[in-house]
Amino acid sequence: MRKGTLAVALAIDNNYTKMAMIVLDSLFGNCHKGTRYECYILNYHLSVSNRQKLMSLVQLYDQHNLTFLDIREDDYQALNHFPENHLSIWSLEMFFRLYLPKYLPMHDRILYLDADIIVRADLSHLASIDMQNKAIAASLDTAHLAQYPTLMRGLYRLTLLLKGEISSVDRKEIMSLNQINSGVLLMNLDFWREKHLLERALEMIKEIQINAEQLLFAPHISYNNQYLPPDQLFPDQDIINYLTIIEHKDAICHLPTSYNIRVLYNPEDHLLENAFSDEYLDLNQIVWKGVTDSLVTCDGVIYDTIQIIHFAGVRPWKAQFSNHPITPFFSKYAQKVGLEMEQPMVHQEQSMVHQEQRRSYWRILLSPRKMIKMLLPYGVVRLIQIIKSR
Repeated sequence: MRKGTLAVALAIDNNYTKMAMIVLDSLFGNCHKGTRYECYILNYHLSVSNRQKLMSLVQLYDQHNLTFLDIREDDYQALNHFPENHLSIWSLEMFFRLYLPKYLPMHDRILYLDADIIVRADLSHLASIDMQNKAIAASLDTAHLAQYPTLMRGLYRLTLLLKGEISSVDRKEIMSLNQINSGVLLMNLDFWREKHLLERALEMIKEIQINAEQLLFAPHISYNNQYLPPDQLFPDQDIINYLTIIEHKDAICHLPTSYNIRVLYNPEDHLLENAFSDEYLDLNQIVWKGVTDSLVTCDGVIYDTIQIIHFAGVRPWKAQFSNHPITPFFSKYAQKVGLEMEQPMVHQEQSMVHQEQRRSYWRILLSPRKMIKMLLPYGVVRLIQIIKSR
C-alpha cells in the first residue's frame, strides 16, 4: 500500500447507514490532500438503496474508495452462538470486525471504526505505526472512573470461565490498567492470521454459549436511560481484550486518549449550558487523560489534538439527549447526510427523567452498599498503582 494510504472498515446494518455516512464524511473531510482511504463496509444483507447512499457520498471525494464486504451466511451463523441475553443493546454486527483478517487477505493492517464516531483529523499516520508483535492498537477504556471496575469484573469472569482458574499472572494483568475500548481499533491483520485469533474468537463464542449461566453475576440496571448489563460481557470488546491480554501477553499497542474521546468522560460538566464548546474539548479536561497517556506504547502518535470523538453512552440523535451540549455539534454532521434527529422531549417528559435521576441519586445516598460501590473506583486507581509498582 502506497504512502499516505490507510485501510478503514466499519460494520453496519440498514439502521446505521446514515451514521456510517457521518463517519465517512468526517473522515474524508478532515484528511490531508495526499491522504487516500481504502474503506470497507462489513454488512449482512445491506439494502441496495443504502449501498447507493454510501457510494454517492464517497463519490463526492475523488481520492477515496469504498468496497462492501458481504458477510457469508455460514460466518454469520457462527456468530449466532453468542448468548442473546449478553447482546443486550448490541447486535451481531459488532462481531464482524473479527472477520477482517479473513475477508481482507491483501491488507496487513486496518483501522476499524464504530459507526457512532466523528473523525476530527487526518489519520494516515496510523499506517506507519510500528505494530511488530502487536495484535491491536487502541485507547484505554476509561469513559469515567466508575466504569473500570466493571471492565475488570467482566474480564475476570471470562478468564475464569475459559481457563477454569485465575493464575497470579492473569490476576495481575486483569487488575492492571490495560483494557481497551474496541470502538477505535487499529488491527495488525498479519498478527491475527499468524496467531489464528479469528478462529480462537469463534471457539470462545461457542464456549460462552455453553457456559453462559456462569457469566451472569449481577442484575440489569438502567443507566443513562438505557437498559445495560454492567456486570455482563461487553461482547466483542471482552473477547478482544482476553485475546490480547490473557492469551497473548503484551499484544496491545496503547494509543493516547485523543484517538477515542468518549463524550461521557465528565457527566457533571454536561449539566453546564454550552459546555461542549471548543474550549470544553480541551483534552486536558479529561479526568483520565494523564493516566491513559502515561500507558502509551506507540510511537508517532498525537497526544494533544483531538483525532476521534466516540459517542458511546451518549446518543445525541436520540430525544433524551436533545438538550445535551454535544447535540448542536453533532447535528451539523447529521444535517449534511439527512439523518433525522429525534424531536426534543416536552417539558413534562424532561421533568419525569429528571425526577428519576434525582430518585436514583437518593437511592445511592441512602444505601451504604451502593455508596461504597460508587466510591470504590477511586480506591481502585490507587490499588492498581500499588500492584504495578511491585
